[in-house]
Amino acid sequence: MLRATLLASVLSATSCLAQTYRLTESYTPSNFFSKFDFFTAADPTHGFVTYVDYNTALSTHLIPQSNVANWGVDQNTVLSPTGAGRKSIRLTSKTRYNHGLFIADIQHMPDSTCGSWPAFWFLGQTGTWPQSGELDVLEGVNNVRTNLISAHTKSGCTIAGSGQTATLQTNNCAVPFSSTGCSSSDPRTTSYGTGFNAQGGGVYAVDWTSSSIKVWFFPRSAIPNSIRTGNPNPAADFGTPTALFQGSCPIDTMFYDMSIVFDTTFCGDWAGAVYQGNGCPMTTGQNSAQSCNSYVAKNPGAFSQQYWYLNYISVFQPTTAAARVEVQEAPAESVLPMMLPNITGANVAMGRPTGEAKRAVFFGER
Repeated sequence: MLRATLLASVLSATSCLAQTYRLTESYTPSNFFSKFDFFTAADPTHGFVTYVDYNTALSTHLIPQSNVANWGVDQNTVLSPTGAGRKSIRLTSKTRYNHGLFIADIQHMPDSTCGSWPAFWFLGQTGTWPQSGELDVLEGVNNVRTNLISAHTKSGCTIAGSGQTATLQTNNCAVPFSSTGCSSSDPRTTSYGTGFNAQGGGVYAVDWTSSSIKVWFFPRSAIPNSIRTGNPNPAADFGTPTALFQGSCPIDTMFYDMSIVFDTTFCGDWAGAVYQGNGCPMTTGQNSAQSCNSYVAKNPGAFSQQYWYLNYISVFQPTTAAARVEVQEAPAESVLPMMLPNITGANVAMGRPTGEAKRAVFFGER
């Protein structure tokens, strides 16, 4: 009996160590913007924002350099609260994904500022939202200091909320049941916004399989060695996920054909609805949403830190130990670039200084 137990343990360990991943796509500074489409339609979440195309983003310095994954929002123009919203960028990856291990090294994200609503997420591209799902990896509003990780699906998906370090907020992912989806709050102030940026950002990892979706956040000082060496292995050194989407939920039916999305909007269905509740500046005679629009319109300088700076995104698929050579012999561009970017230089070019509950109301597809 003991021998059988030991043998089973050895086999289990061997299986764990044998699981490797092959790199299938790299988003690097030199190719980053070419791998995304620029969304320029009206904001589906009714934000006080005007999304611009690539050429406009370059000419107005929302993108300081074409070969650096660094972009922000208009921080110079005083606007009318009842006119067009603040210029910003929304990116949607040209590639649609079904499963994968995604490693996103983010050096800087939009900080915790009243009126803002930045997000890094996945959005299903098939059918009407939320037919093919939504996964919000990194998201918050206004002056909040912690990340809310959430998912939105059609009917038939609930999660257990166990096996994770984040605190479960809601467990029913179905939009018909709740506008908030299923969500978990990461209590670490390093996970989002101002606190995230203060310690040099970090890595968000997503492991999406047929059985579950796992999300991890690793602060800059605690990035697993397998990620640092370019051979990520969740079973080896990722530890307990920050958020685990698993339970009574057929993953492949609920999440498919999803693209990577980055956006920074203002006010709208979530940030505007909770603007007053977050203790943000109110305008006399105006409600929460109106005051949010007024603040964003009249205070462009408040958004100098509303920018993204990514080192890379790498996408992997599981393989076997026999395929390890294939990963090692990948082209140079495929190697994970462990860079220390000159954020100061990029932001000087752009004129930048150096240095709770999910949305209360959600009215439609993002």
